[in-house]
Amino acid sequence: MKAVLLDNSGNFISEQYSKNDGFSFRIIQPKLWNAENPYLYTLKLYVYDENNSISEIMEFKTGIRKFEIDNGIMKLNGKRIVFCGVNRHEFNYKTGRNVSKEDMLWDVITMKQHNINAVRTSHYPNNTYFYELCDRYGLYVIDETNLETHGTWQKMGKVLPDENTIPNDNPKWRENVLYRAKSMFERDKNHSSILIWSCGNESYGGKNIFEMSEFFKNNDNSRLVHYEGVFHDRRYNNTSDMESQMYPSVENIRKFLDENTEKPFICCEYAHAMGNSNGGLFKYTDLAHTEPRYQGGFIWDFIDQGLQAYDRHGREYIAFGGDFNDRPTDYNFCVNGIVFADRTLSPKMKEVKYCYQPVEIICGKDTVKIINHNLFTSTDIYKFIFRLSIDGTETESISMDISVSPLGETVVENPFDKYDKSGDYCITVSYVLKNNVLWAESGFETGFGQYAWNIENNEKINYPVPELIEGDVNIGIKGNDFHILIAKDRAGIVSYKHNGKELLSSVPRPDFWRASTDNDRGCFMPYESAYWKAASLYSYPVFISAMKTDECIEVKTRYILPVYKNSEIFADYKIYGNGEIKIKLYFGNCEEESFMPDFAMVMKMPCEFENISWYGRGKEENYCDRNKGYKIGTYTGKVSEQMSPYVIPQECGNHTDTRYLKVTDSDGEGFIFTSEKMDFSVLPYTSHEIENAGHIYELPVSVSSVVKISAGQMGVGGDDSWGAKTHREFKRKASEQPVFEFTMKPVRF
Repeated sequence: MKAVLLDNSGNFISEQYSKNDGFSFRIIQPKLWNAENPYLYTLKLYVYDENNSISEIMEFKTGIRKFEIDNGIMKLNGKRIVFCGVNRHEFNYKTGRNVSKEDMLWDVITMKQHNINAVRTSHYPNNTYFYELCDRYGLYVIDETNLETHGTWQKMGKVLPDENTIPNDNPKWRENVLYRAKSMFERDKNHSSILIWSCGNESYGGKNIFEMSEFFKNNDNSRLVHYEGVFHDRRYNNTSDMESQMYPSVENIRKFLDENTEKPFICCEYAHAMGNSNGGLFKYTDLAHTEPRYQGGFIWDFIDQGLQAYDRHGREYIAFGGDFNDRPTDYNFCVNGIVFADRTLSPKMKEVKYCYQPVEIICGKDTVKIINHNLFTSTDIYKFIFRLSIDGTETESISMDISVSPLGETVVENPFDKYDKSGDYCITVSYVLKNNVLWAESGFETGFGQYAWNIENNEKINYPVPELIEGDVNIGIKGNDFHILIAKDRAGIVSYKHNGKELLSSVPRPDFWRASTDNDRGCFMPYESAYWKAASLYSYPVFISAMKTDECIEVKTRYILPVYKNSEIFADYKIYGNGEIKIKLYFGNCEEESFMPDFAMVMKMPCEFENISWYGRGKEENYCDRNKGYKIGTYTGKVSEQMSPYVIPQECGNHTDTRYLKVTDSDGEGFIFTSEKMDFSVLPYTSHEIENAGHIYELPVSVSSVVKISAGQMGVGGDDSWGAKTHREFKRKASEQPVFEFTMKPVRF
């Protein structure tokens, strides 16, 4: 045989001859393979027959790299590596497990464009073409043996190994286990992207899996071996070169590393992305920058595993367990991707991209700190763009080159120096590719940072006080171009007409509920906080008073809450001559200790009020524990576009850090809502309608635009979907006496 080595331009480097002893090349100053710069050499093998004629020519792409553990730290080419990873099943919502080359290429490009640098082939070896793409585009791979025996040792969440546990120490399974490892090894061993062999998934422990690990180690010293199962069975703890756990909290990772100093630590599965999820992801990625032996993890998982189906009216939907008359079933428990089943991006992907970004931008009013987390690449490949906006309108934009070496950092001054006008200011610094790469064109934004602040306008405009007409049953308030009707028995606004057009179709009232998410149901939030659903639906309204002052009409109302005894919330209204209503929500006596899913005011507008625009975070939905990847800016949309297509309808469409929201019809009529900072959603359905539907097609025909203005909804959580609760700092109690103020007024144009 003859082996010829070429560089990535096809230039000759060296050649060697051998009969059966293999080949060895000496390369001066080799270009090392890594995910940032996946440099591949070409190796050509010529096989000669007994007549010295060529009988076969084979060509491979190969990279040169070194992967090792050094003093308890995994290192690639001498640098500490952090896996910003995902788990990926081979799946297509139309063809099931049969994925095309186009699917695989889309997956790899999407991962690269969202700063994902690693993938675990859960839970079986993938199509060979996928590894070729990972070699070429640059993704680190954990290649996993096709072995899972979860049901033989873990029952209903309890670890219960017995004589039926497979494979354990039973000698009858030894050859089967080793055969699967050997076949994967022999097929995939030449792929540079594979850094780690995995002995399988959730198959407990024992001698057979230990011997599989020994096979990998004895035959390949260029890779490490992974197996999470030793967490449950420490008899053969050396099966895995690294500590690997599933869904630990950040606190438990810290505690483990404090008590165990031998191995590096990864989460082979974490941040369970089932439904509206991935709250708190930033805590894990922040930990990787402060704890050296925590070296990242793999989100569960990449793509929803749901199948194309049609309802009785011929409308497409994504089907899941139970939709095929299959019982028993896990229902939608295989639908937990950051990509929807039809390969459209879920709103969660923006947060993943931000938390995984290779260059961290920490913006301030005067300076910007740039931290380069790349191991081998300077920031010379990026153009940095500084933008200044006031009230959502960009006023200045400056591009510059900033050179930061790999793993280095620098501080630069903002190029803007005039902040003298009142308004909402925002500095955005983004970095874009200077040149085309395999997975994106020049100008593609890889990451960003922002800083926002407000300079208040203290100028006060006085309007004539509107007219107050008080009757026995209703109260009328009349201005120059608006009429408001307040019903005493409803203790709220039953009508708001502007220029003769009715803007409301229901009474605005306090709201404390959200449509339960998969994570909510998994941690029993609806059970623990069910009082607040009752409070949203059945609070008893009490009209207190209405009076005219020198500035406005003041109306005070009270709601008696069906929660803790004698609980109450007040809603005060101040109505000014320009039609503006200042609303203040605050609790009176309320010692209820369960957490409120929300603290808001909800109202319906007629469905022709379909247009929305806002200044806040967007464009995708975001939540207080999942809002770092969503830029502050000005956005527009349609109410009908706000429902995220989770397979089981649930809370969606929320936006945080909002300064104003407009909801208008085709004529431009409608309301503008403002607050110092608020959440909002405008959906075609109420939260109660949404959570009553088991599929999207079960939702009724929309007849309203449901506007919710919120002090801040609780976070969505996502450490796991079967017990982990939203973190304490992302939820509130009524007993903490929260207060919420906002304004609503008609849009004038």
